[in-house]
Amino acid sequence: MPRPVSQTWCLSTCWVTKRTAIHLLVSGAAQSSHDTKLTLTAHVEIYFLGDDDHSDIVEAQFKIGFDTIGGLLHWQPVHEEIAIAAFIRTNKRTFPRGTEYNNLDQKQWEYVRGLVWPDDPSCLLFKDSRDNNNKFDLGDDFLGEFNGGEKTCMTQRSHFGDLQLLHGMASAVDEDPNETKKNIFAWLKVMYKLAVGDEINEHDLLCDKLSGSFSASTSGNQTLRDLLLGRTPEYRKADISRRALGVCLHMIQDSYAVGHTLRRLKNPNDLDGRDKDGELPSPHFTISIIS
Repeated sequence: MPRPVSQTWCLSTCWVTKRTAIHLLVSGAAQSSHDTKLTLTAHVEIYFLGDDDHSDIVEAQFKIGFDTIGGLLHWQPVHEEIAIAAFIRTNKRTFPRGTEYNNLDQKQWEYVRGLVWPDDPSCLLFKDSRDNNNKFDLGDDFLGEFNGGEKTCMTQRSHFGDLQLLHGMASAVDEDPNETKKNIFAWLKVMYKLAVGDEINEHDLLCDKLSGSFSASTSGNQTLRDLLLGRTPEYRKADISRRALGVCLHMIQDSYAVGHTLRRLKNPNDLDGRDKDGELPSPHFTISIIS
């Protein structure tokens, strides 16, 4: 008899200041290596646990879980579902009604790989496959870089360093919000132009197009294509323009996430009140303010 597929999850912790708030919810497909093939949907989440006795710090925790029938863990792929809903309303030929995360084809997955990229900029959560762009790897490499990687690695830079701008956040505690916004728009401009093919293409050098984040001495001849493929360069149908648009969507979504950014209303008199859950943006995890 074939052995059953195990349902597993991993948990580790690290401590960060509340001004380096992070959030991750990404998903991918994994397949059992046992005799019986079973496709699992895997979700990864980094989230906060506050500590009332230590108000200056929160605990960031990392989990991996699988959705199966009667699955052990269940989280919704938030970034993906927001994007899919937007695509259905604006691009019905590419995303017809009825499209959901669990029935995406490989062309649609190219947008998802861009959505995931700011959280996993080295593409460590996916297998480096020539024929598949949605196969989820074990996650141990990502966990290693997230918890103890070199400060210069892309995972550390995105979640704790100078590339926190990818999540609408400042790179340092006292960074001027206007500087944060300038850095965000510098990246958005490049990624959007790459997505629509306006003056920028995937073979342009990082040090030329994103000079505020990459220098010739550190990135060498690496291109925008190299950046978005990370450590999964083998996929033969990679669509860099779609991935670039996914990056844009992730950045915009995160800029509205309470755990990342506090927005100050320019028209507070028009505010009706709290939302249906009784929530308003809280300053507790404020990183920067985008007006």
